[in-house]
Amino acid sequence: MQKDIDHHNITELIYSAKPEIRDRGHLYYKTGLVKEAQMDFRTRSASFKVLGSQKQYYNVVVKDITSPAISVSCDCPYDKGICKHSVAALYYLRDNFQNLLDDYNKRFYPEIPEQTIRMRTIEDFMKVMKDSELEEVQFGKLLHKYKHTSLNWFNPVLKILSVNVDEYVVKFHNYDRHIPMVVDCTCGQRNCKHMYAACFYALDFKKSNKAKEILKYYERGKNKAIPIGRIENLRKFYTKEVLPEYLPENYEIKELSHNYIKLRLKVRYQFVEVSFKNNKGTIYSKCSCDDNVKGLCKHQIAALNLLLDMEDRFFQYLANKEHINDLRAMFK
Repeated sequence: MQKDIDHHNITELIYSAKPEIRDRGHLYYKTGLVKEAQMDFRTRSASFKVLGSQKQYYNVVVKDITSPAISVSCDCPYDKGICKHSVAALYYLRDNFQNLLDDYNKRFYPEIPEQTIRMRTIEDFMKVMKDSELEEVQFGKLLHKYKHTSLNWFNPVLKILSVNVDEYVVKFHNYDRHIPMVVDCTCGQRNCKHMYAACFYALDFKKSNKAKEILKYYERGKNKAIPIGRIENLRKFYTKEVLPEYLPENYEIKELSHNYIKLRLKVRYQFVEVSFKNNKGTIYSKCSCDDNVKGLCKHQIAALNLLLDMEDRFFQYLANKEHINDLRAMFK
């Protein structure tokens, strides 16, 4: 999934329609005749219902919405190229792409629990909350000072940090990124003392040698497989907020066996090979590209998004010999 969609491809398709059809389609869009719209990123398509001049609804489908190979079809009788209903749907897709994407994510991904809170950085959280919850902040300081906090799990690829605070666990999603962080605690309360204690721990952890050691372990290099995360956690993090929303423009399966899959895929006009291997419940990934980035490259992200979108429990299936034929059937 690609959040910042390139509208150029959609616009090019619109302008491939005849001028008079394009004008009629734009009028249909502006007068609200696109009545239903829904996006499905698992198939990289969008569907629309457009009200025609005879008060009849026509079904429009746009395929490969994130690719230069984007195409559109309509079940109306017009057969001389792109029809006005298709043009109206394409204008709607171009101008409302983010809203359609948000709607898709609400339907496909689990909702964030009410007891979670959002922030830009841990430092921001401490600044905003310290006055309104001063007593809880002091409790949090004491918990951290007297060693009631410890590291539970840190994964810089998934941008997750979880901290033990007594018998509770505080989890930071989108840790150390320039988008809102999501924080929750297993005690089920908002702005609890455990969250503050975890924030004090996280501020110290950020500068610690332990954090540097873990970051080095996750650094990718040529022909190096890096751990993504435990199988049971790969569906629990908020994919739409953790990973950039790439999807491959094209892909094929090179190898597929118990605990291992290798894809050949095209992302941003480049073909590479990306593999995923299950090793004792942890998924490791390797890419053939030379991108000099920390963590996952765009090709690994696109492949991971593809597999997670394709099947809710893809990696659990990969680790189970009984499901290998089901996985092979997915790619036919």
